[in-house]
Amino acid sequence: MKPKIVTTDANMYMLRHVAEELNEIGNAIVTEDDREETLLRHIQDADLLVVCYAKVTRNIIAAAKSLKGIIMWGVGVDNIDIEAATERNIPVANCPNYGTNTVADFTFALMLALARKVIDLDRQMRERDWLWPNFQYAGTDVFGKTIGLVGCGRTGKAVARRCRGFDMKILAYDPYVSERSPGVEGIEFVQLDELLTRSDFVSIHCPLTPETKNMLDRQSFSKMKSSAFLLNVARGEVVDEMALVEALETDAIAGAGLDVFSQEPLPANHPFFRTKNLILAPHFAYYTREADIRLDREALQAIRDLLQNRSPESLLNPEILTPSR
Repeated sequence: MKPKIVTTDANMYMLRHVAEELNEIGNAIVTEDDREETLLRHIQDADLLVVCYAKVTRNIIAAAKSLKGIIMWGVGVDNIDIEAATERNIPVANCPNYGTNTVADFTFALMLALARKVIDLDRQMRERDWLWPNFQYAGTDVFGKTIGLVGCGRTGKAVARRCRGFDMKILAYDPYVSERSPGVEGIEFVQLDELLTRSDFVSIHCPLTPETKNMLDRQSFSKMKSSAFLLNVARGEVVDEMALVEALETDAIAGAGLDVFSQEPLPANHPFFRTKNLILAPHFAYYTREADIRLDREALQAIRDLLQNRSPESLLNPEILTPSR
């Protein structure tokens, strides 16, 4: 009998590029929705659970009788109760490699679009046919400016590589990465307050944890230059969204580009839709044709590893492998 592989987030078309291979090694079932009661119904006899946005709670993990692993179809795992999985000796893996450069590209796209007012120029041209030089349309140089990376992991380092091509000064705040780490050459590590004060662009690349939730708040924006821009392609809850709205409306900072939000999908009545100098994207920084294929293949490899009792490359709770467990 083939192992049962439960996948969630039906609207995400997860694993479609490897569907044939997946069906050869298991019986793949897509849940009707992401409600806890739905997942509880499917998880009881599941061998693997593959998720994206769906919340994997302690209740869901407790209901799993034969679960061999949980795989995040993506990078961030703040929606999975890893502690509960570890207590049950259930491996949790993610797919951290597929989109590093893809997300870094999108970060730079947001940075350039904000600095050069690309979205506003397009909108005004469509409304007025032509524009003549006027200071309200003047952009800001990116070349030679200072970027502050809040988080200097895979994606932060990839953004830094692109910044070097623009002769940018690169600052970073990351208490878990040192100046002796590989790939940080030319990056100056500073405390968060100094990064906020000195940067022309502040770009967020850290995970969502209790320490990083609302890390960028009203006080943070008051320390930034009034000419500075904020970029967030990490997690929405790292930023106090109402404080950001206030900072943009009062010109405390020059603009922001957001690909992630504390609530997704973003509610239609959210103040962001009425906020000036703000570019919004629907959590698409990772999403290119090539990255979509890489993601499916990375997830498929983790599935194969777990079904064959091998430790996946991206195991997030390695403590389950210790002899005492």
